[in-house]
Amino acid sequence: MIHTNYGSHVHVLARAASLLKPGSRIVELGAGYFSTPMLHGIAQARGCTLLTVETSEEWAAKFTHLAAPWHPFDVGCASTYWLDSLPALVFVDCSPTESREPLFRMAWEAGVPCIIAHDSNREAYGWGWERYPDAVHYETGDFHTTVVRQ
Repeated sequence: MIHTNYGSHVHVLARAASLLKPGSRIVELGAGYFSTPMLHGIAQARGCTLLTVETSEEWAAKFTHLAAPWHPFDVGCASTYWLDSLPALVFVDCSPTESREPLFRMAWEAGVPCIIAHDSNREAYGWGWERYPDAVHYETGDFHTTVVRQ
């Protein structure tokens, strides 16, 4: 059984994705039982594209059955080419965990309009939320989610 607190980001992520205009681009950094199927469904319904980037081939195999022309998977990739065409939404919940803060910051510096981070209360990740004065923190149990819009 999956602990339901692992899905604490779903409410925030679903709302942000559902507000996107058709043709918008979503980037998911790290596949997951809660985020990947949900973003897949919302992207399909809204006419958006979704790129799921996952570094673990074993973990990605749990989700690649969802691959579609508008929902490609990039497995094993650790580059930042996904910023070449600016996404409207980036969701950061990837491994290795020490890559989360630098990827979040890169998305911010590139001007991504909405960036969402899961496990945003983990000090070991080095988030540095003071850099983002408009950050909104959603806290539920031990798992926090943060949204930064610009």
